[in-house]
Formats: sequence, structure tokens, C-alpha cells
Amino acid sequence: MGQIVICSNFIAHSDRKWQFVRRGTFSFILTAVTLLIFWHVIPQSLKFNESSDYSTFYRPLAIRISEGNGITNYDDSPATRYPPGYPLILASVHVVIKHFSIPEDVALQVLTIVSLSLSAATIYAISAMTWNVKIGVLSSVLWALYPLNWWLSKQANSEIPFILIFYTGIFVFWSSYSRQRQQLWPYFITGAVLGLSMLIRPIALGATFVLVAFLFIRCEWLARRRKVMVAVCMLLGNLCAIAPWEAWIYHRTGKVILLSSAGPISAIDGLTFARHDQGQRFGADVVQLMRHIRIQTHSTESIYDVGKVVAISAVAHPLATTKLVCHKLLRSWFATESGRFDKLVLLIQIPFLYLFVLSSLTIGRGFGIRSDLVILLSMLTLYFWMMTVSVLSIVRYMVPIIGMWFTVVPGMLLVKEDTL
Repeated sequence: MGQIVICSNFIAHSDRKWQFVRRGTFSFILTAVTLLIFWHVIPQSLKFNESSDYSTFYRPLAIRISEGNGITNYDDSPATRYPPGYPLILASVHVVIKHFSIPEDVALQVLTIVSLSLSAATIYAISAMTWNVKIGVLSSVLWALYPLNWWLSKQANSEIPFILIFYTGIFVFWSSYSRQRQQLWPYFITGAVLGLSMLIRPIALGATFVLVAFLFIRCEWLARRRKVMVAVCMLLGNLCAIAPWEAWIYHRTGKVILLSSAGPISAIDGLTFARHDQGQRFGADVVQLMRHIRIQTHSTESIYDVGKVVAISAVAHPLATTKLVCHKLLRSWFATESGRFDKLVLLIQIPFLYLFVLSSLTIGRGFGIRSDLVILLSMLTLYFWMMTVSVLSIVRYMVPIIGMWFTVVPGMLLVKEDTL
């Protein structure tokens, strides 16, 4: 009798595992197919890369790395404008291009498809782990059909591999937290993976601190001393990931530069993005404030100096500063670099954001520790939002965290089933 029970449990476990693999594969394939369809139907006039960073920094640096020149600019100075993660990935792609004579655009499209499709499978894995293997696929289907995911894929940019690495780090963390595991090594891996995502996009700089704060606020099944050990392991993983880059920068420049040297420039661009506007969209006082900030920060080289200029401007022009901050807070959810499709993006975003809010409110605290996923994503969203506001406030920077919210939606269906 006991052998029959053991055999039945083994078969049930194997069946769930097979369903998990099958639906994860479906998530991958569906995302790949939707991207291919989008690329086929999108007009040629919209396929150009709207971000100048790729053509002026990432691609040239990747070619230099693939040619054996290291992470350096054309004058052999250290290329510290952005972290090295994405250029190194692109350099690997260029090595493959040279070795197999593959067209560059085809190689980049393969990188995009693999990255975003694996991201969909990771979203499914988080959702299936939180809810169940059947309805978890809804999360990856929504991600595959999310129009901003398609739009992101039309051009080479650092968000594409960043999303995959960042989601992997969140998956490792949530896998341990939701199952109440007390081993330290998964949290070290979480920190290390998130550290790798920082080397692709600095926006993840404080993500590990958000996870640590979440643990101390919500985790009731770990003793305080154990929480401290977990936090140390996560931060140590972060440090191990970025230490080689930081050491190389210091060796080449004699300066301590945290991830990249573009921080002040990015902040200034974010504060002066509409300085050439005639006051029709943002108001004459806001445009004038932007121009004033641009003049005052012309030779600024540190975030501290930028913050000082903003503080002085806020005291001198409080109303205009408030308007500017409000514009940046709102634009983070729909604005594009070109500004051509802002209204369309806003219309697309509204139903998705409504779905996320409705799912969160519906779930509430009715699922115990699984409901903590809403709190975790809320904290991460607030962090990404603030980081986006601090630089150029465009929706592309928010897409990584928006995608994570699809993992919450299946919980709403479970609530609906329980109430029938």
C-alpha cells in the first residue's frame, strides 16, 4: 500500500514538472512568434533606433572589444560612460558575426528574441511558483502580448538583456522567500545576479537594498539575526559582481566611479529635456526653469553639484519646480524619447495599469505569504519610478518592472474561483 502511495506521489510530481516545462516552453515560443509577427508588420519607417546611445557608445565600444582593444574609447581612455555589461554582450555577438558571417541585424534580432522569450519563461516560472502551473501561463501570455514589449524589441538597447538578468535575480529571491528557505546561498546568488544586472543598467543599483528592506518589513519566519546574515549575503553577492569593474576603473583612472560616469549627465538631461520647447506643452515657467538649470549645470561633474543647483532653483522657483517634478512623475509611465507616440502609449498603458491595480486590490492579504508578491513589486516599482524621475523620465526605463506585474494577475482569477 505504501509503495502505491509513493508511486502515485512520484507520478503526480513528475506530471506537474512536465506541465511546468511544457508551459514554460510555450511561453518562450509564443513570445518569439509575436515578436517575429510584429517585426514583419511594423513599417520600415518606424524600425530605426531612437536611442543615440547605441550608435554613439554601445556599438562602437562592442566592436573595439571584439577586436581586442579592451573597454576603451577611440583615444584609449577607459570607456566608463556606461557599465560594461551590454557592450560585452554585444562584443560576443560581433565575434559570432565575424566567425559565422551572419548579418549584424539578424544576430541582434536573435539576441532580442532569446532574451525576451527567456524573460517570458521566467515570468511564467515566478507566476507558476506563486499560484499554480496552469494559470501561471496567463502572466507570460500577457507579457508576450504587451505592446511596449514589442516596441522595445524593434531596436537594440540595453533593456533587453537587462530584463532577463533582472527577472532571473527576482526569481531566485522569490523562490527562496515564498518557500521560506533559510539557506544563505540563494540570497548570495540573488545579490550576484542583480549585481550583473547593474553592470548592464545602473538603474538596478539599489534593487538589492529594496529586497533587504522588504525582508526586514515582511519576513516573519526569519529571526532578526538570520535576516542580517541574509542581507549581508545579498550585498556581498552584489559586491562580488561589480568589484572587478570597480577595481579596473580605479586602476585606470585613479577615481572611484560607481558603475558609470554618466550619472550627472543623465540627471541634467532629465531636468532639461524640454528646454527647447516654446512653452506650449509644459508652460513657459517650466521651460524657463529648465533653461536656467542647463546654464547653471553647464560645467557640473558630480551628482552633488546637480542636486545643489536643483535645491537652489526649487527655493527660487517653487511653483515651476513642482510642475517640473509632476511632469516627470507622470511622463515616466508613457513618454518616449522622440515624443511622437506619447498619447498612444498612454492609451495603451491605462488598461494594463488598471489591471495591475485591480489584481493587487483583489488579492489583498487573502493568500498569506504569496500576497507579499504585491508588496515586493510595489516597493520595486516605487524604486524604479524614483530612479526614472531622477533621469530622463521615459517609459522605456519602467518596462522592466511593469513586466513583473503580470505575475500578479493570475491570483485575481484564483480569488474569483474561490468566491463562486
